[in-house]
Amino acid sequence: MKDDNEAKQDSVDEMLDSILSSASPRSTPRKNRKEEIYDELRSEWLAGVSSEKRTRRYVISGVAASIVAALVLTLQLNIVSPEVSPEAVLVRSTGNGTTVNGRPVEGSTPINAPLRFQQGDILSTGPDAAVAVAWNELGSLRVSSSSTVVFASNERVELLDGNIYYDSKPHNASGSATIVVDTPFGQIHHVGTQFIASVGSSGVRVSVREGEVSYGDGTENVVVNAGQSAFIDESLVATFSSIAATDDAWSWATEIAPSLVVDGRSTLEIIEWLSRETGREVVYENRAAEDYARGDWIKGIGHVEPLRAMAIVPFASDLRFKVDKDSIHVELKNQ
Repeated sequence: MKDDNEAKQDSVDEMLDSILSSASPRSTPRKNRKEEIYDELRSEWLAGVSSEKRTRRYVISGVAASIVAALVLTLQLNIVSPEVSPEAVLVRSTGNGTTVNGRPVEGSTPINAPLRFQQGDILSTGPDAAVAVAWNELGSLRVSSSSTVVFASNERVELLDGNIYYDSKPHNASGSATIVVDTPFGQIHHVGTQFIASVGSSGVRVSVREGEVSYGDGTENVVVNAGQSAFIDESLVATFSSIAATDDAWSWATEIAPSLVVDGRSTLEIIEWLSRETGREVVYENRAAEDYARGDWIKGIGHVEPLRAMAIVPFASDLRFKVDKDSIHVELKNQ
């Protein structure tokens, strides 16, 4: 006698046999059905690829548009600011403790050093330091010890404290370079000038060696002429005094003056440069001495500072210099 499990297995087999025996035979597939199925699948695949390409194209277009928008925005940001970087290049540095934006500057920077100031740069000099800056190719900006200057634009600096000297037309320049000096108390404008500006806790002192300076707050101005020094307080009240072109107040500016390439220049040109840098008047002993200076050319001397030039140039010529407080006397050695 069969058990229950064997009975169930027989019944299942019997049911399958019954279904299969009663089912109609499968129809034979058409010969071209394979090609139809392939075409259907290929159509679906092409539709998917097309959709993916459209999506990728939209994404790429979006990225490209974003890049273009970013470039346009960058250009707009650059155009918005009316101020540009100043053409200010460090040409000489002495002493220690000088920094630009907090970074130290070496004490003996060579002539034509590559340091070019940018808009917004902050220059601070150490207690025994001074720097000379070529300003817009023609001007000479010098900063004394313990001073802070901000390079605001291509024609403007801010003197926060300390002293600056500015020469708008250095020796042998074909033109002049303008500058506006902002101070905590007012602005300084010049007309073809050599001047010193000094900022203190209660006002500004302006000393003019050559030319003229206008100082004020935009509505009221104080004019300071060559040979004058004026202390101007917060209320624009000025106290004037006299100052000679050879006063000791100019000494630091002469000491930090940019060097001149002497080689290949006439002695006359060098003497005129010394006169401008030291404030001394040139006095020729006679016409022969002046003619000799005009026709004599210095050879073999490179970069040299004014005070050193006064000592060594006579050795390269037949002229003799006699220098006193106010004058440079020039005479021929053989007379």
